[in-house]
Amino acid sequence: MKDSDVRILKKIVSEIEYLESLLAEIDLGSFLADETIERASSMTTINVGELAKRLSKEFYAEHPGTELRFAAKTRDVYAHGYFTLSFETVYKTAVEDYPRLKLAVLEMIEEEEAARDALYEKELMEAIGDGRADIAAGRYVVGIESARERLRQLKNESSGDSE
Repeated sequence: MKDSDVRILKKIVSEIEYLESLLAEIDLGSFLADETIERASSMTTINVGELAKRLSKEFYAEHPGTELRFAAKTRDVYAHGYFTLSFETVYKTAVEDYPRLKLAVLEMIEEEEAARDALYEKELMEAIGDGRADIAAGRYVVGIESARERLRQLKNESSGDSE
């Protein structure tokens, strides 16, 4: 998977988490009574679909059954539905479909990062086996710094300090 796809997937998770926090204590009746929340939810749903459209062809070839294709189509309906948009549908999508989509996307990210870690470990072990311990040691230090940076980014994202 391309690095850009991983970044997009993480942003999709961020958008869904925003939507979850927006609607955490809101039932359908309260949702339909608040135009600001209706519009914010619609726009966030559009954002998820727009991000899904930016995923690479290679991503979709690797994940042909992903619901992200539906998110992209939903974006088109919401963005171009004008006065025919059903806010009940927006709510249902947000509270029923997107939590499931978020879990699937998180799983994809986790699988990709595990695959990358395994490849990195394999390369590291090959370098050690080939007598290039100095190179392997350098990669190890860089790997640790990359991991620390990734943890800092995740911490910032979870505290709301990101983009």
